[in-house]
Amino acid sequence: MEIVYCAGCQIRVTGVDLDQGRAFRSGDRVLCRACAPAELSAAAAKVPAPSGRPGSSTSLPKMATTRRATLPAAAPRRPGALLVGGIVGAVLLILALAALLSGRPEPAPPTPGPPPAPIPAPPRDTGQEKRRAAEWSSIESQSKQACEREEFGRAVGLLESAIRGSSDPDWNWMVNKRLTDVRIQAKTLFADLSARASTAKNKGADAEAALLAARVAAWKLPECVIVFEEKPPPAPPPVPAPAPASGPAPLVIFDERLQPGWRDWSYSTQRNFEARASGAEGRNSLGVVFERIGAGLYFHSEKLLDGTRYAALEFSCRAEGEPQSIVVTLSDEKNGSLGSVSLGKLGGHPPVGAWKRYEIPISMLHGEGRKISGFTIQAVGKVPATPVYFDKILLRPAP
Repeated sequence: MEIVYCAGCQIRVTGVDLDQGRAFRSGDRVLCRACAPAELSAAAAKVPAPSGRPGSSTSLPKMATTRRATLPAAAPRRPGALLVGGIVGAVLLILALAALLSGRPEPAPPTPGPPPAPIPAPPRDTGQEKRRAAEWSSIESQSKQACEREEFGRAVGLLESAIRGSSDPDWNWMVNKRLTDVRIQAKTLFADLSARASTAKNKGADAEAALLAARVAAWKLPECVIVFEEKPPPAPPPVPAPAPASGPAPLVIFDERLQPGWRDWSYSTQRNFEARASGAEGRNSLGVVFERIGAGLYFHSEKLLDGTRYAALEFSCRAEGEPQSIVVTLSDEKNGSLGSVSLGKLGGHPPVGAWKRYEIPISMLHGEGRKISGFTIQAVGKVPATPVYFDKILLRPAP
């Protein structure tokens, strides 16, 4: 017996099923009634059934049958195969795109343009540079020679003249650096000589002390002056107040503030030009703290003064906390020392907690007939950390 399977649902089909119309052939395929097209089923229904007695085993006469129409083969319905095919096709498409993109060459980077032309430097005046270099070489050489001979005042004056009125920052920097080196060299040597002079004075070697003091005085530096503390002489009788005169007005240096025409060249001091000292004549007084022996309150005049036109340097002074020994020095046109005097010789050093007026004759400071550039008020002896106050500083004109 022939046994085949439906091409649609894979159910078993026998030859009996084909003969009795329960299955059909379509080309090379076999289809059950459920899977066969409607036309095939209708064509098969027109075939007459065979006659004969039921149950007879004799052969039935062969009957003419209608020829089955051959229909085109229908595609099998396989959902699983379609899904697998779709996935495989998608994968192949992705791989093809990836191969196409990976094979494409990367775009070449843009070619850089030519670099910008450098900005030409401004032309330099080599002639001026050579003149400056030669001038500086001469000034530096002269200042070094002066320092070797301990002419520190001359070296300072030379350098200050070189920088005066200059607007060249490089030139000013070189000169200021050299000026600082000269002052440091002078102050270092001054500290050593001052200590040696004080030791000699304490041992009674007055001649040696005087030689050391003269050696320093020859430098002609206002900030470097050796002054020995002396016992104050008996207080002189009070000087009567001068009668008011209609002569020239005094040259005021400090009154409530530092007056125009004067510069503060002080060194190693702390200054307060708006100090409120008890008992001062005005609102503001000048408070000064001297930081070491030899520290100075130095006021410099912007123009030289004629010593013949002034009779005395006057100021009021008051110490605070501890007594302070003071020396006053007058300076010449080269900022060198004209003469010095201790306030101990003028009625005693500034009293603590009380104001005292000092009048120092210009003749005592050796300023008669000389050009005066300023004056220095220096601390000598023991230097406490308490302030000294000054007020009403002026030069009284000669009668």
